[in-house]
Amino acid sequence: MTDNNRRRLLQTAALGSVAALAATALPDAAAADETDKEYPLTDRQCDWTAGERLDYRNIRIAGFTHDEAICWLLTARAAGAFFNLPEQHPADIPEVVTAVHTMQYKLLGRPTYREYIEAYEGGTNAMTAPPQAS
Repeated sequence: MTDNNRRRLLQTAALGSVAALAATALPDAAAADETDKEYPLTDRQCDWTAGERLDYRNIRIAGFTHDEAICWLLTARAAGAFFNLPEQHPADIPEVVTAVHTMQYKLLGRPTYREYIEAYEGGTNAMTAPPQAS
């Protein structure tokens, strides 16, 4: 019988969430074929799984660049690899979960921040433009 410790419960919850998201994100086959052509994942160095290819496509549709999407996939792989290691300290689990989520939040914010910067008329960069006198 499997020991239902916190690590196993977190892994099960994460896998269930990913499976639920993947199931609801699947478009019809024709649309999937067109999107795969629009966002091909041709990087052969990482031997991407079908699930990672689907995640890549979906995150690109959400506005990620290719490099951001690769970072997203590698973050997920790193998290999975960490949780396959033997537990050394109980505090590691919530700390790593927080660290992974922090990385994901940073990545998820990048497309929005790009849009924010590009929204200024005349290409003005909000970070370098001098303040306007009123």
